[in-house]
Amino acid sequence: MDIATYNQMEVLAKARLSSWRFQQIFSPVLFEHVGFPARIEHIGQVRGLLAGMHRLARIRLTVGELGGLQEDDLPVIAGALGSYLRWYRTWFSDESVPIPLGDLMAQFMSFARLSGIPERSRVLEIGPGYGLTSLFASGDPLIQTYDTIEITQSLYIMQSSLGRHCFGPGFRDAALPAENWAGVGALGGPDSSVQAHRPGGLKTRREFRSTLYPWWEIDAPLSQRYDVVVSNSNLAEMSEGALLYYLENWKKVLSDDGYVLVQDLGRVEHIQEEAVLRHLDRQGYRALVKFAGEHGGKRFSMWNLLLVAERHPAYARARSVLEPSVFLTDDETVRRVYRLDRPAGRTMSASDIFRDAVTRLGEPME
Repeated sequence: MDIATYNQMEVLAKARLSSWRFQQIFSPVLFEHVGFPARIEHIGQVRGLLAGMHRLARIRLTVGELGGLQEDDLPVIAGALGSYLRWYRTWFSDESVPIPLGDLMAQFMSFARLSGIPERSRVLEIGPGYGLTSLFASGDPLIQTYDTIEITQSLYIMQSSLGRHCFGPGFRDAALPAENWAGVGALGGPDSSVQAHRPGGLKTRREFRSTLYPWWEIDAPLSQRYDVVVSNSNLAEMSEGALLYYLENWKKVLSDDGYVLVQDLGRVEHIQEEAVLRHLDRQGYRALVKFAGEHGGKRFSMWNLLLVAERHPAYARARSVLEPSVFLTDDETVRRVYRLDRPAGRTMSASDIFRDAVTRLGEPME
């Protein structure tokens, strides 16, 4: 997806809106408030985005939440970094490649959590940031469908490119209609002279493993079924209207034994954390995990939530999201998602992780 096409498709979408408030509801309110480049005009601005949203200092917290890094984590991280390097080099001819390592590790932790859910065939992620989770999810054979929703233009442009890189022909950009031919020149029939100007075609069967939806197509994924809904670092950053729209519809899209996985409620700029939790409670969600703090040798520096809706088999024993903390350690899925049965791993700094990855990749390090 190029910038001009996205902008033009967005203008057409706005022209079809029945109310201007729909666009206002699904706007990146926090980004606009803090000055993050929610829109870009030149592809070179992607370089600036890659300065990262998560500081390197957060990696220490990420590693702590995971209980250290296991030996089988390191090749996964290195593989994702290698794929990222190949993606960047298809865009730019730079010899020096900016690495948003803080964001990469945050997305690795999200993927590590997701990997603990046995039934994760169909996954929907809300607002995946730079889209770095695709670097991990595309290599997971248990994820058959990985769909995403993004309302921010600059991040959408980057996610579209990364998604196509990771999933190849199995990726679909929903901002662009599947059939884009103008209906001109068909009146004369197959023998008309104008048919000489029409390209030949081949009818192919398409199966998409990953679809990226813009804000004006938000109802499409929210009309489907998913095993897991993932939302990281953004619930408290939404407009209240957007938050309620998601919470009302997640209950409909979740399979009977589906989960909502939340890692961090986001920066408290627009909606307070308590308000998010109250809305979750009113919509009937219950928690298998709602926790921040020390547990089992791990320090959860941000809120972690594993939620279920009313149809879920574990709903009766799940707890209110309004309780100070919930951590049902007797639940098998909880133990897998939060790696409670894994031994303590290596405590590694940002430079340790980077050095290990580039050594595995055989890349020169700055």
